[in-house]
Amino acid sequence: MRKQIKSNNIILLFSLLFFTVLFSGCDNFFKGSQTRKELERIIAYNNAKSYTILVTADKDSGQIKKPITGELSQKVTDVFEIKFEPDPEYSFARWEVTSEALPAGENINDYIEIEDIESTDTKVTFKKGLSSIVINAVCPHLPFVNFELKGGNGNISPVTGIYTCVQTYTYRLSFEPESYYEFIRWQLFNLKTNQEIPNGKYITIENPQSKDTTYSFAASLDDSEIELGIRPIVAERSQVISNFPQNSGVRKDTSIQVLFDHDMDKASIYYTKDEMDKMRADGTADEALFEETVLNGNGESQIVYKGYKKKGKVYFKNVLISNNRDGTNLNEWFEAPVFEDKRSLIIKVKRVEYPENSGTYISLVQDFTQILVSIEKDMFYLFDEKAVAMAGPKRWMYHVSSEVDNTPPEIDFNGTFTPVSELTGDLDFETVKDFTVFKGNNLKVDMDLKVIVNDDGSGPKDWFKICFTRVSDYVYQKLSAESAFYTKTIDYNKREDSTNASFEGHVSLDIPQFDEGVYELSFIFSDTSGNEKKSVIDYFAKSSFVPVEGATVSGEVPGSQIFITDRTLTIPKLYVCDHEVTQKEYEAYCAYSYYNPDDTYGIGENFPAYYVTYYDTVVYCNLRSIAEGLTPVYTIDGKTDPTEWGGISVDSTGKYCGPNNKIDSWNKMTFDINANGYRLPTEAEWEYIARGGSALSINNYSGTNNDNELTNYAWYKENSSGKTHEVKGKAANSLGIYDMTGNVWEWCYDWYNETLSNLTPLTGPTYVGTKRVFRGGCWVNPRKESTVSYRMNYAPYVHSYYIGFRVVRTAN
Repeated sequence: MRKQIKSNNIILLFSLLFFTVLFSGCDNFFKGSQTRKELERIIAYNNAKSYTILVTADKDSGQIKKPITGELSQKVTDVFEIKFEPDPEYSFARWEVTSEALPAGENINDYIEIEDIESTDTKVTFKKGLSSIVINAVCPHLPFVNFELKGGNGNISPVTGIYTCVQTYTYRLSFEPESYYEFIRWQLFNLKTNQEIPNGKYITIENPQSKDTTYSFAASLDDSEIELGIRPIVAERSQVISNFPQNSGVRKDTSIQVLFDHDMDKASIYYTKDEMDKMRADGTADEALFEETVLNGNGESQIVYKGYKKKGKVYFKNVLISNNRDGTNLNEWFEAPVFEDKRSLIIKVKRVEYPENSGTYISLVQDFTQILVSIEKDMFYLFDEKAVAMAGPKRWMYHVSSEVDNTPPEIDFNGTFTPVSELTGDLDFETVKDFTVFKGNNLKVDMDLKVIVNDDGSGPKDWFKICFTRVSDYVYQKLSAESAFYTKTIDYNKREDSTNASFEGHVSLDIPQFDEGVYELSFIFSDTSGNEKKSVIDYFAKSSFVPVEGATVSGEVPGSQIFITDRTLTIPKLYVCDHEVTQKEYEAYCAYSYYNPDDTYGIGENFPAYYVTYYDTVVYCNLRSIAEGLTPVYTIDGKTDPTEWGGISVDSTGKYCGPNNKIDSWNKMTFDINANGYRLPTEAEWEYIARGGSALSINNYSGTNNDNELTNYAWYKENSSGKTHEVKGKAANSLGIYDMTGNVWEWCYDWYNETLSNLTPLTGPTYVGTKRVFRGGCWVNPRKESTVSYRMNYAPYVHSYYIGFRVVRTAN
């Protein structure tokens, strides 16, 4: 066989020489040696070994375009092309050459060379023989994030499922809600917690408020506790679930009542001033009607209008009342629509005095009219700051008679309040109640009610209302425009017939934070003709707690024995009572024994409670905390209820007081400074507050640094006439807190040590079992002992006619 190959090569060589000589002529004969060498090289190449070179790519990252099969048979010195097309989710990085046959210590580049390793289309030179060569296209996946597309109440595109969002690509997103739903926005959220994730954190939705939008990659997930989802947020369109009247023979002064299934927005029944000005400018309206002042979302007053007049006809926003027979607009027969609460719309019949100045009022509605009411579909409520309109209009008709009803319903009303804050006692419509409301907290009122309503005329409504209304400001000036601050509508739970209704059960009110002033808590019972019976309790609401921001105080403050060198104290944010606890406040929970029954030192509701021991103050604090649903601060033997502490005494009225002698368990009580209940301030807190919320204040007294001005801020020996005075009788310090200098000394929490160190904590020295601190000076001591740094102490069971206390709360 080898002889046959050699013979064939000789034949090929002579054949080539023959043709070369034939075509070149004699002058080129000597070039034959070069030709012979080339022919020998060709023969050597043909006889050389072929090697298999495999061209591949990372799995699923794209397609090899050259070579088509991905596998080449090549010989040394061959030059060939390679080409790769990456898939959209991948990015081409480079070509990489490997071989399992590469000898140890040698470089693959000595065997094969790629012209441009970073180009998807390039050339390769095979330089030295080597088997098992693999040329691989390295293609990392583009940054991506996986998410689940979820949705309901409509058609979503793409369909719900798991998707990958890859960097550099933009994807379409669309949603078409069902007819009874309104699209609000697209939302990114965590599938594990259902909590919203900010748009743009992992995926950017171009326009979240648009049903048709796009989304793109923002960042890869960096938290294993997150599973990303996208969904359309939708809101159910509101509907009218009850409307009245609907029958024939309705009294013609019967109010129109509409009940919705959502909390409707008041803006759906009024025009803003800007809207009305535009309507008048373009001729839509001739005259604005029913002007009112309301508060906008920022708490600012604005003028609105409940209707307008055009060519003598009255028009309301989203409400039309017409004659069913001929379509005539009858809005002028009715008052402007109002929301009694967020779901209850009422439209009262307009009445005029006839004859004039007679005191007799008649309805404008004419006898036997067929009245058609139309609530238009643009009546809306707000969901996520977007208006959600009704799915369609609501229309109904009723036929009035010639009769009217001017008599309010008769009420048989019984009920009691359960104790809440200082709001206690039997329900009494004639009583004016004072109560303190802690700013920042809601007022919670629980009532057990029994109500029987009878109305022989048009019949009672299906519900009654409880309203909390501000009627005067903090200086008790009557407000020109009263509006219900809080309203709760309560359905009757029993109807005997069309003229009787009743309610029996428990009612809880959760009234939001409100400012100082006079408020009415009113019960309003109405019939369907709009006649009302109102029962009212007046309350004077005053917040006596001042928020005081905390601070970290380090180092020495001149004159202070508390803020000393190298001592660092962190004062928490506090709510501080702006006055010393009064005798009235103290007696709400504790038995009060005056030091002098002849009133030598000041007896009265607004005088500070003096002659109270340290033990008495902690009893008061925990009892008040428990009554108001707060976490008590003080614990004895693991118990926070003072009635369970050994040594406590109770008088004939059921009021408590602390022991009059030393008790070890009381001296070992624990103190939770983080609890939100009432407590005494620590000595450092007291001095910080007295200095006006700044430990660096140079004031000698609380409110002033001038001896000559002290009489404006404090009662002390030189100006007190030998007795206490009503709280808040002098000027407050810069925080608005009264009597921190003078009147009565104020107990602090701390045990007394004459000298404190830089290691003494905020709560003072550890238990030493002798005396507790009090601060601030009093009516019986001279001015020099009324400074913010002066310290005094007594045993915790000692009564004194010149020691009282003030309460604070930690603002958690």
